[in-house]
Amino acid sequence: MSPSRIQLDFERAQPALQALQAHWPALLGLAAACVLLRLLVPMFFRDAFGRWRNVPGPKASHWFWGNQAEILATSPMECHQRWLDAHGPVVRAHNVLGGARLVVSDPAAVNYILLHPDAFIKPAGPNRILTDALDKGLVTVEGRAHRRQRRVLNPAFGWVQIQALAPMIMDKAIEMRDKVARLVEEDSGSGRVGRRMDVLHHMSEMALDIIGDAGFGYDFNAIGDGNSPLRNAYTSAIQAAFTFDPWVMLTIMDARWGAVPTKRKRNMIKARSQAQVIGRQIVADKKRQVIDYHNGLDKASLGKDVLSLMLRANLDPSLRPEHRLGDDEVVAQIATILFAGHETTSTALMWCMYHLSLQPDIQQRLRDELLTVSDDRPAFETLMALPYLDRVVHEALRLESPVPSVGRVATQDVIVPLTTPIIGKNGQPISTLAVKKGDVLEIPLTYMNTLAAVWGPDARTFNPDRRDAGYPTKGMPGVWGGIMSFIGGPRNCIGHRLTVLEMKAVLFVLLRSFVFEQLPNPPELKRTYMVIQRAMVVGEEEHGPQMPLLVRPYVEA
Repeated sequence: MSPSRIQLDFERAQPALQALQAHWPALLGLAAACVLLRLLVPMFFRDAFGRWRNVPGPKASHWFWGNQAEILATSPMECHQRWLDAHGPVVRAHNVLGGARLVVSDPAAVNYILLHPDAFIKPAGPNRILTDALDKGLVTVEGRAHRRQRRVLNPAFGWVQIQALAPMIMDKAIEMRDKVARLVEEDSGSGRVGRRMDVLHHMSEMALDIIGDAGFGYDFNAIGDGNSPLRNAYTSAIQAAFTFDPWVMLTIMDARWGAVPTKRKRNMIKARSQAQVIGRQIVADKKRQVIDYHNGLDKASLGKDVLSLMLRANLDPSLRPEHRLGDDEVVAQIATILFAGHETTSTALMWCMYHLSLQPDIQQRLRDELLTVSDDRPAFETLMALPYLDRVVHEALRLESPVPSVGRVATQDVIVPLTTPIIGKNGQPISTLAVKKGDVLEIPLTYMNTLAAVWGPDARTFNPDRRDAGYPTKGMPGVWGGIMSFIGGPRNCIGHRLTVLEMKAVLFVLLRSFVFEQLPNPPELKRTYMVIQRAMVVGEEEHGPQMPLLVRPYVEA
């Protein structure tokens, strides 16, 4: 083409180019609207004319938000409890833009869902947020990748392996006891009896130190107010993941929104990358120790922590190559172990202390049992055999599941059984759920833990003695004690034994030395939920989750 012809074509295009330049904001808006419709329209048509219209449930409280605004405006699981109480064990709730999900508390249905993890996977949106923060570890991967990781991690979480960690856990609890004693002593000179303390903060410090040592032999020194790059990076990633903004809401609705490089996402990825650098060095050091162990060079230096035991299993010559984890997969377990073993356990301890502060008679009865043990550092068998301690821990985990609900999405068409038929809106019984690929289901763990038919008429109160009443729990699909807090099936909480041991050790040490009470003018608390259920003080939301209690030394009468 000649230069003159090119010049002529350019001149002809000038008016169009000028028009584009003049109207670029409108065109940009149109393009954004097209993208938005492309993402949202499939969500609407998937359920707007849906098959679940005959399933009982609440009416949509908003034409756009469905029931979501109602859920966000109330305490965690408050709406679910009201709906399930009113409509039965399976209800249809409304998502954004006419979408729907089934909230399922029927034990047989939940058992089926949890036993078929390939047919029911985690929702892509929330899982995208967790993956951005934690990488592709045991909590976030699905299918074959999850089975490979679980196979290598399982040997590190048996009772024998957990028992070996008991002395370290007890030492950390005693270290926290001594710190609390110093803080209480500081206030004794002012004439005050006891000190206001944020129990969640102190439980979080202790849980971080315990999981750092138990998980991968790392000393955070959080109880000693130490500072470490790994702690800073991990905290930044988790805070970013738990920061709720419109982009998080969009990502929960559709995982593709998670690709937008918002400031929150950039901060989260940066923090995760910093944690990975430290994690790779930890893994490299542990790997050398395990190789030396396998070569018979230095068997004494092999740690008892989860990472060492996992690497030992992963490097075992008898393990088939296709089952072996790569270094990146091993590194990803560090953030996973931190999240699963720190956030949930500290929250469970916080709620346990809260309920004990509300019922001082139960607290004193537990203390009386603990004081019958003469040793400050009891043997594992002694600690685990204390009956009332076991009941209190079980009741705390039953009533206050740190994770109050979990979601699943069907990957295929499935017929899900029900314990008993539900009655549809047309008055006809529904004996099975014909779930289609793409259907969204939610399992309300807290609600299932408080079913009156299972746990008695006072199921929503804190009563450690209920286990003596012989309520039937065999039909519940939970992995421990008939409760759903650790869920069940192949994706049950792998660290549930560690959590139970840690809670017992901490209660044993702290309650022998301190009394936990409500403050003279207790602040109003509200529950918040972003993966994990925590407490905030009304009017002090800027301080984040907290649980202020009065802590004073225990003086034997």
